[in-house]
Amino acid sequence: MRMFSPLHGGLALALALAAPAAADKIHVPGDQPTVNAALAVANPGDTIQLAKGSHAGFTVSGKSDLRIRGAGKSVVDGSGDEAILVSGSQEIVIERLTIDNPGADGIVVSDSEDITIQKCRFEDVDGSGIRGLDAERVVVRKSTILARGNGIDLDRAGGTPSVDWLITRNRFEVNGNGVLLDGDGHVVEKNRFALQDGFAVDTLQGATSARVSKNRFDDPHNAIRLLGTGHLAEKNNVKRASFAGIRVGGSNCVVEENKIRNTVDHGIIIRGDDNQFLKNKISKTGGSGIVLDPESEDPPPLGGNTLEKNRIRKATLAGIYIDANVAGNTLTGNNAKGSGTFDLLSEVPEGDNTFDSNKFGTIEFD
Repeated sequence: MRMFSPLHGGLALALALAAPAAADKIHVPGDQPTVNAALAVANPGDTIQLAKGSHAGFTVSGKSDLRIRGAGKSVVDGSGDEAILVSGSQEIVIERLTIDNPGADGIVVSDSEDITIQKCRFEDVDGSGIRGLDAERVVVRKSTILARGNGIDLDRAGGTPSVDWLITRNRFEVNGNGVLLDGDGHVVEKNRFALQDGFAVDTLQGATSARVSKNRFDDPHNAIRLLGTGHLAEKNNVKRASFAGIRVGGSNCVVEENKIRNTVDHGIIIRGDDNQFLKNKISKTGGSGIVLDPESEDPPPLGGNTLEKNRIRKATLAGIYIDANVAGNTLTGNNAKGSGTFDLLSEVPEGDNTFDSNKFGTIEFD
């Protein structure tokens, strides 16, 4: 006969007491009347499931490891204020929600980390779709943002900057900037942007080491502006910008293998030092293909930039235009033809910059 061991029984009881509680699914309004009520009783690992229909805005404060999910069309009504605030929290997933009618921002993420916002839709937003303040490692993906302000706004506003956001596979239709970046290490990739009055992607002076990659820009005002330092803009596709395709006023940035066509004004505007412009394809611009144009005529001159193996076709003005007070730049292996004025037009003498192995049909130096 098998004997019961008190030691084994005690061990089993201890293990049972030590085992984590099973994750719960809390239904709103089935189990709790509101999302805030569900959050008050939620434990790490739980899922809060919103039923189809309208729900009041809510605040996630001091929470960790929660999933907040919509079913059908679950609408969070901001009713004139922020719809969702995430503060002092970690490992929160917000998914499949429609954020509607916030008078300010749709979702604000503050002093939090490892937050995911996915498969959400933002409608009738007066402020920004998503605002980040001192938030780390936030993922925004597969969402649609329709806003009268900015799509995603990471301006530190005098506080601690957000870092390491991944913004991918979203669609933006906004009146302000599509994505406004401040802080370090953000990635903006494989998104689609349309109809911005500002910049589709704008890195501020305090931004560092952003990567803007493989995005599609249809009819933006300006597609990309790079201020700050150390950014990479690569393999983006820009069509019909109502001003410029890419503007660079920062330093130590790389702009590589982008396609820019049918801009109303210039393809690329260079206003910063020590950047690299490599293998970009620019065609049918209303202004010049590439412009080296300092912000000011005061010294020192705009310099240290490398333009290599860029191809420019059918610019209305110059293929490459070098303004006054531009010196110490290197142009190698570039190819421009079919320009309306000159394929290379320089307001400074040839010796002020270095030229090697370029192919220009028509050239004019000061």
